Amino acid sequence: SLVQALARLNAQKHLANGRAAGLYPQVELSGSRSKSESLMFGRTFSQDQWNASLAASYELDVFDRLGAGKKSAAYQVEASTFDLDALRISLLANFADLWWQLLEAQRAVTLLNDQEQTSESFLKVTELRFQNGLASAADVLQQRQQLSTFQTAKPQLVAQVELLEMQLAALLGEVRFPEKFRPSSEFPSANTSGHIGIPADLLTKRPDLLAARSRVAALDQDVAAAMAERLPSFRISGNIGLGALSFSELLDQWLFGLTASLALPIIDGGRRRAEVRRRKAALDEILANYRQRYIDAILDVERALVTLRQNEERNAALKDEMTTAGLLLKEARARYLDGVGQYMLVVNALQNLQRSQRDILSVKRSLISARISLWRSLGGDFVNTRRPLSMRSN
Repeated sequence: SLVQALARLNAQKHLANGRAAGLYPQVELSGSRSKSESLMFGRTFSQDQWNASLAASYELDVFDRLGAGKKSAAYQVEASTFDLDALRISLLANFADLWWQLLEAQRAVTLLNDQEQTSESFLKVTELRFQNGLASAADVLQQRQQLSTFQTAKPQLVAQVELLEMQLAALLGEVRFPEKFRPSSEFPSANTSGHIGIPADLLTKRPDLLAARSRVAALDQDVAAAMAERLPSFRISGNIGLGALSFSELLDQWLFGLTASLALPIIDGGRRRAEVRRRKAALDEILANYRQRYIDAILDVERALVTLRQNEERNAALKDEMTTAGLLLKEARARYLDGVGQYMLVVNALQNLQRSQRDILSVKRSLISARISLWRSLGGDFVNTRRPLSMRSN
């Protein structure tokens, strides 16, 4: 995807260079040799003709028609550059989000194994109590069922790890996920985000909005160029030529010419006027698109902030819930071993604790995903120094 975007950018640069070439004189060098034969009164006559010429022409850009075209092309190059930046941000964000999903899936497999071992320990204790007549068969079956849920869930989690590795490898342009990118760390501490700032001010660096702004400026210049097409054009041309009947005499005959011309469109059936109106309509369309993009960008930031705040609150609540679940399990297990509590309370407490452990792992990853989403919606952090042409001083 990056290679394709870079190729589009290079194509736009070459197009801009081609449009800028019209501001410079055009010079052509040509040469020819011709030979003719004719038959007259039974005799054959032949004649050679040698010609060489150097011609130059230059259009005086009085009404900035060519200059507007050059500026339009420059804005299009700038827009393609910002498109490339936007694609980089998107790819980085997608990779980071998938990487943390992979870490979550790996930690989920580890957690599942730990919870499975805990359930096996509970099963052994329950079976021992059953053999001693201190527990019922229902208690044993209940714990076996609890253990089987982990064994059923494990293949799905392992498959999720493999699928995420495939997706990450594809983003890297690889067939297999490189070992050096395999997660080996833990989730960072979930600190609160604090005050982010005013989204409308921070959005000035979003490359997709900057690209839209550059395209607005490009179409504005196209309108100016179309309006200049309806005005007179001035051109100066000159040539120097040589001509002779033989190559040795070529430098003996010189021809000089200088021409100044004025062209003013009179009747074209309304073609130029229609072109001006067409480009103005296109400018109105892209202006509306730019406004819509800006509104959508603000909504993206607000949505990311809401999601981040919700996940922070949920993370804090889950921590309290997990602490309570751990204390409840300890108390329920102690009462059951003392013969004054029901085994169902132990099972429920264990299930609540294990569910809280899985939920808090998930919310940690969701917090990071929310931060990645916020980073992407604010335009990343590596294009701050790049300013649009329309925002630079002349």
